[in-house]
Formats: sequence, structure tokens, C-alpha cells
Amino acid sequence: CYFPSPNFEHDEVLPRVAIGVYTSGKSKTQQEDARRFLEAIGVRDVGEAEQVEAILKQRYIKGSKAPDEKTHFRDLERFIKLVEDEPGKAKLFAPYAIFMRSRNDWGTPSDVYLDVPYSETGLSAFYLPQGNNADRASLGKLYEQFTIPPDKLGKFAKAVGANDQLEITEVNCSNNPQLDFLMNVPGERYTSPINRDFVIHGLEQLLSQPTVELARLVWRTMCALPNDSNRLQARFRKSAANGSRYADSQLVHILRRHSWIPYAIGRFVSPPEEDK
Repeated sequence: CYFPSPNFEHDEVLPRVAIGVYTSGKSKTQQEDARRFLEAIGVRDVGEAEQVEAILKQRYIKGSKAPDEKTHFRDLERFIKLVEDEPGKAKLFAPYAIFMRSRNDWGTPSDVYLDVPYSETGLSAFYLPQGNNADRASLGKLYEQFTIPPDKLGKFAKAVGANDQLEITEVNCSNNPQLDFLMNVPGERYTSPINRDFVIHGLEQLLSQPTVELARLVWRTMCALPNDSNRLQARFRKSAANGSRYADSQLVHILRRHSWIPYAIGRFVSPPEEDK
């Protein structure tokens, strides 16, 4: 619940405490005590974050009636301003379908990836070839008509959860070419097991028909990994007493066996071939 404001004593979206609850009483002290009690149990004034949340629940829950362009533009300006003023409120937007995507549908921040003109990520080389099978889509053409600067919109989208880099996913070792070696680690009981591997879902299919843009994206992604990154290594353990076995991650195997490094016009080679 919220305290009434000058213009709102009754609100279906942001329910207000009846003003008489803390203004009645025989003395000002009783009134002040009543308000302090309400504050202590969670009643608060309606601020910008609360009003934005009300807008999100009204217009941006999946399945709700989509706002018109003018309303969406006003809302988006308000959303951006809130995150600029209070960066901690960015997580508020995660479950709401606040972006029109290039597929002419609405998506949550995690349903969207960024690329030019909003952020130069190169992710289009990964997602566009997948078509409708891709789990993310770019921002729709609608935003090119808005007066919000693209870099400003991109910064907001990234802050609330839009993807701006190729995602390396943790998986188990079941599809690792060196699975037999990994599973032959000593030990009988799985008392403190570790079964960890890494992959970029969808990358192997795309590398069967590589492009220079995709190669550049993969190259940048791998170069950006920290020196101590474990994403290049699979690990399997049954118990701490018997130690672990390590092997190249699935991601390394995929990159090693496919021809994706530009070598000449129209030709790509695998890393072993490039060494020769």
C-alpha cells in the first residue's frame, strides 16, 4: 500500500491507505505514531519508481494490449530517465515486454540483442542467419522514428538486460568429444561431483557456412575472455578426494574442427590448417 498524494486518495493500480487511518486521533502525537507504524510495516509514498512499475503492469505484461507509438515513446523516455537517475532500478524491467522487436512482436530485455545503430556488437552476424529460430531479435524499426538518440537507447537496453555479447553457456560434459577420458576419473561415489563444460548454442551450425562478420564476432568474443577464464576447459569430478579430470571445452572443439578463419577471398580455414 501507499500513502495518499494530493491528487490521489483512491487508486486501483497503487492502492492507497485511507487517510483517516493516520489523521484521526485525539492528538498530533497519536497521528504521528500511526504514520510511523504504517511506514515501519512497509507503507510508503508513491515515487517515480512506483509509478513506472504501475505503467509496466498496465501496459507491458506479456499478453496485454500493446500501447500505441506515442504512448510507448513517452513511456520509454520515462523508463530511461528513471534508470539514469536510479541505476539500481534497472532490474525492475526484466519481466516486462518493453521492446518492440524486429519480428513485430514485443519482448522482454532478455529477448533482445543489440547491434548498430544502438551498439556496435556484431551480433547480427550470429542471430540473423538463424531467422525465427533465434532466441533473440533486434530492436524494431519503430525506434528509428523516435527522437531518442540510438546510443542512449542502447545504453538503457543494455542496463535492463538486452544482450550485447555472444553468450557462452555452461552445460554438462555429455557432448564433449573427450567424455570417456573425463568420466574415467578415479572414484566410485559421487560425493562432491563437478560436471562442467561450455558451449555457444547454435554456433556449430553457423560455422558450416561462415562469414567474415561471424568470424570477427567469434574472434572478438574469444579475445575478450579473461586470461584465467575456465570457459576453454571442461571439468569432471566424482569426489574431492579423487580429484578432477580436465579436457578442452566443447567450445574449443567446435572452433578447432570447423573452417571459420578467413584465409583468402571466399575461403576459410580451420585453426590447424591456418598453422600450416
